[in-house]
Amino acid sequence: MPSINKPNLSGLLRMALPLSGAMASQAIINMVDTALVGNLGGLALASVSIGSYLIFLLVAIPIGFAIGMQSLISQYRDHADYSQWLWAGITLGLSISIFLTLMGEQFSHYAISLYVADDRISGVAQAYFDWRLIAIPAVALSLAARSYWASQYQPWQYSRLLIISHISNIPISYCLIYGFGPIQAMGAAGAGLGTCISIYLGLLLQLTMFPKSQMGQAGRDLLSALRLWPKMLRVALPSALQQLAFALHLAILLWIISSQGATALAASFAVLNLGLIILLPLQGIAQASSSLIAKTFTTADNQGWQWSKLAMFTGLACGLLCWLFVSITQPLFLPLILVNREIILLASIAIPIYAFALIFDSLGQIATRSLVATQATKRAAAVNILGQWGLLLPISAWLVPVYGFIAIWIIQVIYRLLFGVGLWLYWAKHARQTSILNSL
Repeated sequence: MPSINKPNLSGLLRMALPLSGAMASQAIINMVDTALVGNLGGLALASVSIGSYLIFLLVAIPIGFAIGMQSLISQYRDHADYSQWLWAGITLGLSISIFLTLMGEQFSHYAISLYVADDRISGVAQAYFDWRLIAIPAVALSLAARSYWASQYQPWQYSRLLIISHISNIPISYCLIYGFGPIQAMGAAGAGLGTCISIYLGLLLQLTMFPKSQMGQAGRDLLSALRLWPKMLRVALPSALQQLAFALHLAILLWIISSQGATALAASFAVLNLGLIILLPLQGIAQASSSLIAKTFTTADNQGWQWSKLAMFTGLACGLLCWLFVSITQPLFLPLILVNREIILLASIAIPIYAFALIFDSLGQIATRSLVATQATKRAAAVNILGQWGLLLPISAWLVPVYGFIAIWIIQVIYRLLFGVGLWLYWAKHARQTSILNSL
């Protein structure tokens, strides 16, 4: 268990590395499904892509809720009512996920029709989406388990079981997609069912590892936990809305990019997906710092501020290494994931620029998680949403049609640099006001 009394790099990394793997969960699921159905042809691949993106939009809400929940229960880790806060987060997160499942079932047909008019694609996409939709409550409960283990400074307990779940997804989905023995081939829909089964398998593994003491307190603390729902919702809902706004802003950004043609759009898909992978270690660092800051931000010896600074510098170094690695190796891996030469050319131009822009994301990510950890969730969400929807999207809509494909990525560099520095300065001001800093 890392020390929370003395900020140090080893303590931060022991928290961040497993959390980075946990944050990769949805990206890994989508990549496995895409790879497994690739041999079925373009129709199946398009169907899985559409279904995966719609699930990404829905799951963004439980993911954001879990960010707020983790910071809150980390703050109450040593309090007598810790168990009540934990079960408040579990029950509320589960309720939200069930509501999302019902809404997804009701309106998914209309959402899919916005992307495709081909009944063959929409039908397969619907079948894949329906199976993935059933797994959303299990995703919410798994995220709650992640929040618990992170608040106990034992994130490996969650991540090692998640790895088993992801490994099991490959053979299960393969058998359902292509058929095996008595199992009939289901095609792309089998990928959705296989993923659903592996997610619930991961949840069962999490339940076997969950402390019996906490399980035994569930009935006793449940009524008290329900009374904590309003505060839990006030703290966690802004993070959920922020994650949803992020997912939706990517959809609008891709719509803006579509004005540059199908080739530019395909290249941008590849670049943005790679960017999500590059961000994974940074997100793990940010989430780890959030738990550590939540526990120490009321102390008078600058511990919370020191944790945030350490996380920020670590994030900058990590982003720099990722940029160098991607810039050097992209001629090797791009031909493996892209076929069209024109798409490869555009992606090879954009990837180094976008990876450079993501270096500065450490400033914004760490500042955002630090604000959440100090109960300034609404401010963090408002600033991020305003930046994406009030600055990045309008500027992109104005300049991209005029200056073309390269402008997309130059705008990303300028925006992330200015926004990251500005948000970090805002966090420093907030830190001073909440007595994290005795002096600057």
